[in-house]
Amino acid sequence: MGEDNKNITQFHNIIGSPGTFESGNDITIFESRLTNFFIANGISNEIQKRAILLSSISEEVHKILFSLCVPAKPDFQTYDTLLGLLNNYYKPVKSYFASRYAFYNAKQRPDETVAEWGARVKNLASKCNFSTELQIVIRDIFVVGMNAGPIQDRLLEEDASKISITYSHLMEISAAKESTINNKTGWIKEEADFKYQKQSQQAKSAKQSITEKSKCGTCGRSNHTQKECRYKDYSCNICNIKGHLAPMCKSKNNKPKYDNRSHNKFLSENSGNNTNENIHDDAIAYNLSDTFFNMIENNFQNKVKPYIINLLIENKDLKFEIDMGLCIV
Repeated sequence: MGEDNKNITQFHNIIGSPGTFESGNDITIFESRLTNFFIANGISNEIQKRAILLSSISEEVHKILFSLCVPAKPDFQTYDTLLGLLNNYYKPVKSYFASRYAFYNAKQRPDETVAEWGARVKNLASKCNFSTELQIVIRDIFVVGMNAGPIQDRLLEEDASKISITYSHLMEISAAKESTINNKTGWIKEEADFKYQKQSQQAKSAKQSITEKSKCGTCGRSNHTQKECRYKDYSCNICNIKGHLAPMCKSKNNKPKYDNRSHNKFLSENSGNNTNENIHDDAIAYNLSDTFFNMIENNFQNKVKPYIINLLIENKDLKFEIDMGLCIV
């Protein structure tokens, strides 16, 4: 009894916790946590180790352990015996060929970085029960299973027969190459964005240029050519030169001052083609082609007689004023 009480650790400040093992958990992880908990707290006494193990498992696992220990009880078994029983029960029987098949056929995913791919290769290798060849096969699958491209091409340049060509060495090369590619991709994207913006500006300028070029040289509209313009025989109110209206006059900066009289536009009944008549700048705002109205310039103080027509309604001759759509103030 005295021998069992040797090396008993007196707990003052406990470091960490092994957690609680339940059915469905990984027994290997639980065993690792127990081992590190003992090391961190300086526990080496077998009685203490057994007590901590039994207090770190759930009630369901405890019942299973009782069944596995029959006819004895868990309290009278050694720590190693109890841990061995749990390992045999919770560790599934592995098919190493199936694990190695998955390992040898592993391929890097398109969205997987070099670091993520390397970690997955190691995880797959851990399930294959490799012995001395572990480091070599991890290195080989890391290279062979990598996506085809500049990173793999760079790794294939290395001499696999050299001892210095380890997995860690190849990982450093791969990470550096991946970083260079990512930076270059960023530069290309920025350059592409700049070119796109430049092309958009050029296209916009070209469109504006085309629009300006397509404008009629007589009135400034873009829905017809200068040859077809109905104002091609009109004279400019600014320079008095025939062939264009005021909006298209190149002498705008020398525009003469009008007198203090206000000018308005009205419609009259005259239907002649008065092509020599001067048209004010606002004339182009009226598209009165194919009508019997003509634009004339009148003094604000003058009045224009309304346009009246007679209509026969129920045998009564009634006079109606035509609404010309103009407001006379």
